[in-house]
Amino acid sequence: MRQFFYIFIFMCFVGCSSLAVKPDGVLGYNNGIAIIQDTKTNSKVQFEVAQEVVGGFDDIPLILYISVENMSDNSLLFSTDNVSVLLNDKSLSPYTYDMIIRANVNIAQALYDYGIEVSTPNVNIVDPFFSSPAYYPYPVPVFFNGNFVMGYRYYDYSFARASVYSAQATQYNARKFLITHYLRKNTLNKNDVKGGFVLIPTNALQAGIMLVKVQVGKDIHTLKINLENLK
Repeated sequence: MRQFFYIFIFMCFVGCSSLAVKPDGVLGYNNGIAIIQDTKTNSKVQFEVAQEVVGGFDDIPLILYISVENMSDNSLLFSTDNVSVLLNDKSLSPYTYDMIIRANVNIAQALYDYGIEVSTPNVNIVDPFFSSPAYYPYPVPVFFNGNFVMGYRYYDYSFARASVYSAQATQYNARKFLITHYLRKNTLNKNDVKGGFVLIPTNALQAGIMLVKVQVGKDIHTLKINLENLK
């Protein structure tokens, strides 16, 4: 039991690590979203970075919005296969569209940073809010929403169930929105502009220099992001 408790404390400590997100070359801001553009001979890429902090106890992933303009005469295929990430010279793999469909990640806060507020359903509460047996603790932590938390018997009461259901429904709606607007395969003809969100999982993030490279035909566009530990 003591060993399990130490493991639980360690997991909480690891999960609480937060990173500040500081992109280089910011052209300007649009409602708090940092805009970075890179133009080559045959293509133009715009990166949008809204998050200032990722990670933390809620394991908030890094989500970027990437849009591409094809300025060449040739048609080009563009998808997450054209996006690569290096963090401290180590290669990372952003989620593909198929991966994001199956992923269980905390997306609502990341979307909120982009000004996208996910609707939360209303749930009726029939039990009185205060009932002393509801606050008797369970003997072991409970795994909830990707983290271990201390469990209490109030999960048996409707006001607690309403809170849990609301949180789950919010995450479901956030993931559904991200799936709808995630970067998928696109054929770009001349002057076409297409884009979508790209997610980089939290467990791959650490302090250092991140380079996000987007290949459009023979052009390679690079975004540099400094990830710094929050003190």
